[in-house]
Amino acid sequence: MHPQESIDLPDLDETALDLFVNDICGGDEEIIADLLETYCQSSKSLISEMNQALKNGEKDELRRAAHSLKSSCRIFGAEWLAGNCEKVEQLAVEGRTESVATILEQIHVQTRHLRILLHKHFEFHDCMDNEA
Repeated sequence: MHPQESIDLPDLDETALDLFVNDICGGDEEIIADLLETYCQSSKSLISEMNQALKNGEKDELRRAAHSLKSSCRIFGAEWLAGNCEKVEQLAVEGRTESVATILEQIHVQTRHLRILLHKHFEFHDCMDNEA
């Protein structure tokens, strides 16, 4: 089964977005744009780090990258994505990485979905143009 066919791709959590815009960014559009761009770039990097760590058997690095991405996703209320990051984090802690590759495929799809939703919601130019 293709990862997109078997995973949840919900809409944005408006309550979390309101918290992000007003409480975290103080409504400042420049701060919002900077944080969105930072998320876009860091999410790609963290997914790459998780894939490399899995390939190299580096469970601590896998856990760290999953934890970092999980935290970033929660800022935007993407609990559906943070949940998969948490699964990877826990599996890395337990040393049970057999199913992590499948979850990483889902995380990749979900992260791309989140970036598309954020792009549409905030109408900002992001790193989607160079997405593989």
